[in-house]
Amino acid sequence: MMEKREKWAAVVITRPGWDQVRLLHRYRTMTVWLPKRFHDSGLLADEEVRYYAKPLSQWVREVFHDYDHWIFVMSVSLATRLIAPVIRDKHRDPSVTVVDDGGHYAVCLLSCHAQDGNEITRDIARILQAMPVITTGSESLEVPALDLIGREGNWHLEDWATLSHLSRMMLEKDPVGVVQESGSPCWRYRDSFSRIYDGWEYVPAPVFQEIRGWLWITHRR
Repeated sequence: MMEKREKWAAVVITRPGWDQVRLLHRYRTMTVWLPKRFHDSGLLADEEVRYYAKPLSQWVREVFHDYDHWIFVMSVSLATRLIAPVIRDKHRDPSVTVVDDGGHYAVCLLSCHAQDGNEITRDIARILQAMPVITTGSESLEVPALDLIGREGNWHLEDWATLSHLSRMMLEKDPVGVVQESGSPCWRYRDSFSRIYDGWEYVPAPVFQEIRGWLWITHRR
């Protein structure tokens, strides 16, 4: 089976913003969306450049989920207002990175983990020589991002509500243990957990009193 090719898009509203996207366009294949008033202005003769004529808010609602990764060159407040009506959930939304017209900052706004938005934002910042702005708690507090665990081995994560609860515990420095019954012992963040057991039967009773949150890695359902 062929791997799905991810689709990238950038939307520009000013000519200075176009200068930023033009730099990014050299490193990444993407569809660049420009205002209709830029048409025939000679900015770029490229089949990947398209124009939007509808009001920006309406146009974003129509095309937002056609792409996997977005670069919005505008203010964070405007980008937030534009995407708010079409946000679904962290598993289905594309990543969104916002770059200011001057190319000073690159801000990860949406799907920071699920769609690798944080890493994409860092790459964009490196190309533009801008400051990456990453606000997810796991990065800012240097704790494991549990929703990324097992991605290398295509592990399937279940019970997202419990995972969110465990993530909050780790952000607040509460102990979280691991019971791993299957899968490779080499996975991201493994060294961040001080208590790891091969099965529930190996967990001492006093540890259950000490640790209230557990990550269970298993082949069982």
